[in-house]
Amino acid sequence: MNAQGKYPPGTSTWPFNFKFNLTEDMYAQGERVHFHARYLLYKLLTTSGIQFKKREEEGIETQYFSELLMSLGVVLCEGVKWLSFHSGYDFDYLIKIFTNSNFPEKELDFFEILLFFPDIDVKYLMNSCKSLKGILQEVAEQLQLERLGPQHQAGSNSLLTGMA
Repeated sequence: MNAQGKYPPGTSTWPFNFKFNLTEDMYAQGERVHFHARYLLYKLLTTSGIQFKKREEEGIETQYFSELLMSLGVVLCEGVKWLSFHSGYDFDYLIKIFTNSNFPEKELDFFEILLFFPDIDVKYLMNSCKSLKGILQEVAEQLQLERLGPQHQAGSNSLLTGMA
């Protein structure tokens, strides 16, 4: 989307499906997610169309993806702004795949790395709009925005975030 809110012709967001193993990759802040929470998340995502077995077998290797993205000049480029909705874990994951290391242990180290990803976080911007609150879908409904694609799918969520 450009500065005037216009979309380029054709597709303007693309979901990338990374290789993912439910048993090995289900972590939150270095801790295994509680079994019940994992089950609820699994049900939510499978109901939304996420195919975990297919991701495990056919997903993109994160290291390969990060090398390609960096070689395109999208990372560490002054003119690139990252648009997100409540993106703390998203940037944690990006930092992990770009550096091929775990999340920094100190909060200050994380924030120093974030300086390389100028972010516009719509959820954070909502703090200055008293009438807007809630999750992405609720915000879209308040703004009367039409979602394209299913909820909890990266491409659909990204496009909706851009509209908001």
